[in-house]
Amino acid sequence: MNTHIIRYVWLALAVVLFSGAAAAASVSARLSGNEAYVGMPIALYVTIENAAAHQAPTIPPIDGVRVRAAGTPSRSSQVTIVNGRRSESNTLTYAFELTPLRDGTFTVPALSVEADGRAFATRPLTFAAQTSEVGDTLFVEVVGQQDRVYVGEALPLSLRVWIKPYMDAELGIGLSESDMWSLVSDRSSWGPFTEALQALAAQRQRPVGREVTRPDEDGVEQRYYLYEIEHEIYPDRPGAIEGGDVSVVLAYPTGLKTSRDFFGRSGVNLAGVRPVVVTSGVEGVTAQPIPTADRPDTFKGAVGRYLVAAEATPKQISAGDPITLRIGVKGDGRMDLLQAPPLSRVDALTGDFRVPDDALAGVVRDDVKLFTTSIRPLREGVAEIPPIPFSYFDPEQERFVTVYTEPIPIEVTAARALDMSSIVSAQRPAAPRRDQDDAGATDEPVLLHANFALSADQLERRSGAGAWTAAALAVGPAVFLLTLIVRRLTHGANDPARSAGREAVAALSRAADTAAIKSALMTYCAQRFALPIGMTRNEAVAALGKRTAPMIVEDCNEVLLRCETTQYAPSGAVNIQELAAKAAACVEEMERAK
Repeated sequence: MNTHIIRYVWLALAVVLFSGAAAAASVSARLSGNEAYVGMPIALYVTIENAAAHQAPTIPPIDGVRVRAAGTPSRSSQVTIVNGRRSESNTLTYAFELTPLRDGTFTVPALSVEADGRAFATRPLTFAAQTSEVGDTLFVEVVGQQDRVYVGEALPLSLRVWIKPYMDAELGIGLSESDMWSLVSDRSSWGPFTEALQALAAQRQRPVGREVTRPDEDGVEQRYYLYEIEHEIYPDRPGAIEGGDVSVVLAYPTGLKTSRDFFGRSGVNLAGVRPVVVTSGVEGVTAQPIPTADRPDTFKGAVGRYLVAAEATPKQISAGDPITLRIGVKGDGRMDLLQAPPLSRVDALTGDFRVPDDALAGVVRDDVKLFTTSIRPLREGVAEIPPIPFSYFDPEQERFVTVYTEPIPIEVTAARALDMSSIVSAQRPAAPRRDQDDAGATDEPVLLHANFALSADQLERRSGAGAWTAAALAVGPAVFLLTLIVRRLTHGANDPARSAGREAVAALSRAADTAAIKSALMTYCAQRFALPIGMTRNEAVAALGKRTAPMIVEDCNEVLLRCETTQYAPSGAVNIQELAAKAAACVEEMERAK
C-alpha cells in the first residue's frame, strides 16, 4: 500500500481515538439572586458555550429597572480527557447590572441569541425588589452650585454623603469615620463622580469624613460623618441635567462582637449588617442652549473664557515653503473637546497662504491646548501672518467674544528654481533645513514667543486684539505613531512590492505635474514598506529612514520637497520630466536594495 495512504489512515484513526466530537453550542441566562433592594443592582449573566460565532446578547427595556452592561465579557475554556477521548469546552459570559428603581416584582424576558447560525432563547427570569429601611442612618445629596447653565458650560457639583456613626451600646464601642466608609459597598453607583473616586483609589486614597451634626427625621440634632466629593460636568444638551444619579449602598452594622486571634489578641468584628440604599440626582439645574443671534462665523462651540496666541517658524522662507504654525488656546472650559480656530474661514489668512481645510488635532496641557499645522505663502512679498481670531461664548456676560493672536512678521522671497543638475550629479544634496519641514517634523520642544503666566485679573478682562500680548506656551510638537508591519518573507515573481515598483515607474513616465510625481512616489513607498496610505512627507521620510539607506532617503526627501514647493508656488520653475526621472531613480534604488 502506498506509504502516503498509510499515513492518512493512521491520522484518521488518531482523530477518531483521541478527539471527541465538537460540543454543540448552547445559550443560558441566570440572575445573581431572586431578591434585591431598590437602588441596589443585581447581576444578570448570559452564557454562550461552544460557539464559534455568535451575536452579542441585548437586554430589552424592563419597566422600573435600569439595565447597564457590566464591562467586557469573560472567557474560559476547559479540556478533559476521559479514557483517551479528548473534549474541549469554551464559555463566554456577558454580565449586566439590573437596578430596580421601585418596589415590585420584575421579569427579565426570554432573550434571543444567535450562535453558530442557530437562534437560541433563554428562559424568563423573575426577581423581587423592596425598599431598604434607611431611617436616619444615611443621607445622600448632589448639589449644583448654579441653578442655570449653558450647554457646554462647566457646572461644579458636590456629592455629600452623611453616614450615622454606629455605636454598640452593650460593648461601648463605636466605629470611626474610616470604619464607616469601608462599609460602603462596591456595588454603589457614583454617576458623574465615578472618575473622581477612581482617581482617589489610584492614589490609594479615599474621601475623608468629618464629624458634623444634622437634624434627623424628628428634628433632633444627631452626629454624622460627612464625606464630600467635588466634580465638574459639562451639559451637552438643553433641558434638565441628566445622568447625575448616584446610588450609595451601605452595609450598616446591626451589632459588634469581640474575638481573639491565634496569639490571644482581642479584636472587634461585625456581628451582622443590613443593606441601606439611598439614591440621589442633580435636581433644580437646567441647561439652556447657546444663543444663535450674533453668533460669529468663527465660533466652534467654545464656552467659557479664553485667550489665544500663535508662533511660526521659520520666518524667512521662499514662496511655497512650509511654515509651522502653532496656536495655543488657554481657558477655563472643557479643553479636551475644544476645537481649533477655523483657519479656512479667515479671509486675511487664506488670501496669502495655503491653509488646511481639515480640523486640527490638539494636545492638552492643563488649561492650555496646542494646535500645530503647516501653512504656505502663495507668493513673494507676504509680510506677516495676520491675526487669527478665536471666538467663544462667555456665559457670564451672555455674549460672544472674539480674541486674536498678534500678527507675526515674516519675509517671503521668490520661489526657488529647481536646479536638476544638483540632484542628478554624483554629489549628494544637503539635507533640507529642519525648520522648513511640515508641522510635527522636529522632535525638539518649541516655546511660544509670549508668556502664558497671566493673573486672574488679566483673564477676567477677556479683551479683544490686545488681551494676550504677554502669553506663552511650552509644549512639544505632535508625535506621529507609525504602525510597523512585518515585511513579507518571500519575494517571488508575483511579489506585490515588485509589482508596485513597476507600476510606480510606469506612473512616473506618465506624470504631467508635480502632484502626480509625489503621488506615485508616496504610493510606492507605502506599498513597498507596508506603510499607511496618505502619509505626510515627514512621516514617509521618517519611516524610510528606518528601512532603507540614508542616501536613498535624502533623494526621496528632495524630490518630495520640490514637488510640494512647486505645487503650492506655481512660479517656481521645474522640469517635470527630469524630476519624474529622479523619482523613478529613487524607486529603482529601493528595488535594488531588497
